[in-house]
Amino acid sequence: MILDYITDFLIGIVFTIFFISVGFIFALNSNTLYYNDVDLLELESVASLDKELIKQNYDEIVSYIKPTSDSKLKLSNFNLSNTAKTHLNEVKNIYRLIYILAIFSGLCTFIIAFMKIRQRDYSFLLISSIVSTIIPFVFLSGFATKFKDSFTKLCDGIFKNSTWQLKEKADPVVAILPERYFQHSAISIFSFALVCGLCMLILWKGLRNRAA
Repeated sequence: MILDYITDFLIGIVFTIFFISVGFIFALNSNTLYYNDVDLLELESVASLDKELIKQNYDEIVSYIKPTSDSKLKLSNFNLSNTAKTHLNEVKNIYRLIYILAIFSGLCTFIIAFMKIRQRDYSFLLISSIVSTIIPFVFLSGFATKFKDSFTKLCDGIFKNSTWQLKEKADPVVAILPERYFQHSAISIFSFALVCGLCMLILWKGLRNRAA
């Protein structure tokens, strides 16, 4: 019995990794949030740049970061310091890892779910839904209430040094990438993962009732 709980818990970790990875990929490939933030955060005034040019420069950054893209790192309206170029290259490498995690964990979740449901063993959905709800909720709470501290700790853990903290004086592009945008992105990513966890709980209830 204990072994079954441990197994289901580990399955829940795999599901959580998949949901969060997919959330990151959606956030990277969807510009809707950023485009809305251009108006919400009044970036035209902050950066002294036309809205369409702000969007263009953002799209150029995203195009470079995408692991599937061979775009060169060149912005239409901003020069980048070597520190900024190094940082964005690190971000690109991290997204490569996220894509790999999404593919690997996605295959694992599909195989596990197929085998378990085929055996009419739905218990994994309950434990997995709890795990994949609690973990995103913890991150979501931190990013929603104490974003600066949570974001700093996360970046310090991910990046090799403090070069991720770009200075606007050396890299004016920072003006179009404000802290609140990253907060909104983090909230959307972990909200997506949280909703996926809740959907698993609903699926477990549905399958259990049908099997009863």
